[in-house]
Amino acid sequence: MLASSQKTLIFLLKTIANSYCRAAVVSSRFRPLLRKASQKQIQEGISSHALSYLNLKQKTTQSTMETIQKQTGAAFTLKAGDKLKVIDPMGEQVSDMVLFNAEDTREKISSGKTLDFENTILITKGHHLWSNRSRKMMEILEDTNGRNDFLLAPCSPETFQIIYNNHEYHPSCFENLYSNLAQFGITPDDIPTAFNIFMNVQFASNGELSVDPPTSKAGDYVLLEAKIDLIVGLTACSAEQSNNYSFKPIQYEIIRAGNENS
Repeated sequence: MLASSQKTLIFLLKTIANSYCRAAVVSSRFRPLLRKASQKQIQEGISSHALSYLNLKQKTTQSTMETIQKQTGAAFTLKAGDKLKVIDPMGEQVSDMVLFNAEDTREKISSGKTLDFENTILITKGHHLWSNRSRKMMEILEDTNGRNDFLLAPCSPETFQIIYNNHEYHPSCFENLYSNLAQFGITPDDIPTAFNIFMNVQFASNGELSVDPPTSKAGDYVLLEAKIDLIVGLTACSAEQSNNYSFKPIQYEIIRAGNENS
């Protein structure tokens, strides 16, 4: 027979699980029980739902996973040493990314500096993303797809008017970037050329550019590490040609410095 304290523990954890975290603010009188819980105690009476909750609670203290719905964007901050994992969950979906120095937003990601200092137009694993002040902003640690673009600007209303002959309203990465970054005091005129993750831009021998379907498959990702404190803007791209004429979400995970084993 379980001791009274064990029964209380089991009841408490079941309550937390079944209420989907609404009971996660635990009274101080129960906290010592939670801390003293052994694996055997848990296995004797706690439902798998309670175990799932505890595992999730532990994991979410170390990293956060977010979804950017199709044709939308997000903005957030990173500290130096934090890692950002940008994931294509369904395949063939581009994500535009811009970076700003969190201490001085006049310093921002630079296509020209990056292509110059990295001596390539194919930016991938092992390369850095540089600022307009010639400082490293991020390092690409992993890139399972290996094809990104740093030549073309974020799609904008003018993109659809000029390239697609569409004069109706159309969602755009430019709008999604500046509208999400506005909370940090960043204006439309501040938006630089984005690093276009998973975008497949081809170039002919005569210099002509073409946008082909992304080669990324479901689950492909790029893992980057912040070298300075950053403000990041990220989108699920809105341009038909860039995404093989099918709009899909983008996911991202922030792995805080010191929690790399999450």
